Amino acid sequence: MKLAEKIAFGHTAVVVIDMQQEFFASGGVIDLMGDDPAPLRDMVPRLAAFVEQARPQARLVVFTRQTYAPELRSPVVEEHQVRSGMKRPPRPEAEEFYGLEPAAGDIVLPKNRYSAFVGTPFDTMLRANEIRTLILTGVATNVCVESTARQAYMLDYFVVVPRDLTGGVNTELHETSLHNIDRYFGEVVSSTDVLRAWGVG
Repeated sequence: MKLAEKIAFGHTAVVVIDMQQEFFASGGVIDLMGDDPAPLRDMVPRLAAFVEQARPQARLVVFTRQTYAPELRSPVVEEHQVRSGMKRPPRPEAEEFYGLEPAAGDIVLPKNRYSAFVGTPFDTMLRANEIRTLILTGVATNVCVESTARQAYMLDYFVVVPRDLTGGVNTELHETSLHNIDRYFGEVVSSTDVLRAWGVG
């Protein structure tokens, strides 16, 4: 199947994963775990421009928002976050979007796990809108993007990941995750490939 057919308007959703202060700011979770969030910021203007161009081309644009809900923190989540250095007090400002904002008509999907499908109505919403292809963007490539890509593939969605519109906690993990997605769960392309397939730009 050619890319243009895969990402045709009637059945495609652009998913912007966790573009939030938590993952880009000093003192956020990536910083707390010992990685530098600064390189992630280079991707933000490209993604913001892409989303503007994508809105007329995609049936849905979905922004996921990683939320901190104490009542949804299982002992497994608590143990892992303490052990890995990810545990931090809730900060409402950390959930604010970074570098781009949903527009009227976009969907904001709160989530509490890495995958956008776990504990959310995401799958039901996609099927209700006859979505068959997900274009996954955002952060982090090796965590929430890959987790969502894996589950999307196993739920029989086509997965497309623009390599220049995602960012990992570091370059090595970003590239490894993209390789893994392209080999097993979807198709990794460039944002230029997507726009060209749409006849944009």
